[in-house]
Amino acid sequence: MSLKSDVVVVLPAGGCGQRFGSDIPKQFVEVCGMPVLCYSIEVFHSISWIKKIVVPVPKYWIEFAKQLFLERKYNKVVVIEGKESRHQSIYAGIQTLIGFCSAEDIVIIHDAVRPFIDEDFLIQLVNEAKLYKASGSIRPLVSTIIKSTSDGFMETSLKRDSYCESHTPQCFQFNVICKAYQKCSETEFIHGTECLQLVQTHVGISPKLVDGPSYLWKVTHKSDIRLMEIYIKSKIRDKNENNDNIIFKPSEEI
Repeated sequence: MSLKSDVVVVLPAGGCGQRFGSDIPKQFVEVCGMPVLCYSIEVFHSISWIKKIVVPVPKYWIEFAKQLFLERKYNKVVVIEGKESRHQSIYAGIQTLIGFCSAEDIVIIHDAVRPFIDEDFLIQLVNEAKLYKASGSIRPLVSTIIKSTSDGFMETSLKRDSYCESHTPQCFQFNVICKAYQKCSETEFIHGTECLQLVQTHVGISPKLVDGPSYLWKVTHKSDIRLMEIYIKSKIRDKNENNDNIIFKPSEEI
């Protein structure tokens, strides 16, 4: 891939995983001998056109992460302290890149606990961001969405075909995502989660949406760890049977 601008990554891994229900943050839970977040890092780190990867992690896991990444020879990775919320952690990562990135460089934002990504889809998203200044991956809704009243009764049902799920990776021109965060309110910083919305609200840019593959799922609960393990082991079996190199590039629903 030939690019006139650099591509960097912010990989937020600062959460404590309350929904996961473990003393160990889910991003550091080992699956088949490697922590969850390392599966994401391995892909980004192996791509030649990605220049730097900033990983915000919880304060008390910084030294662990630094040692882990040193042992795995992740020389593109910079570890920083994660913040209270997702937006705050991402913004800390963006600020770390000031002085390294030019205005039109592309920043990929990807959840550390979405372990399966591949270069082909990243190229597609980056190219769309270069054209439209922002892009994001989406998936169709599986369930119908309903809105309830404050006292627990159904208020309305949304037309499922008119909506979709937002996923990561998401890509932004560096100056665009910087401006969005500079104008972000305190409420948005603490309670918001959607970077695409920030760009549309504060910079006036409508991100290009790209249909993503089925494997853009997120490790949220302990059962997801088991699904991840089953999938990886099935790919290892396929590799052994086919005498082929294993590539974590799922093509079917898990």
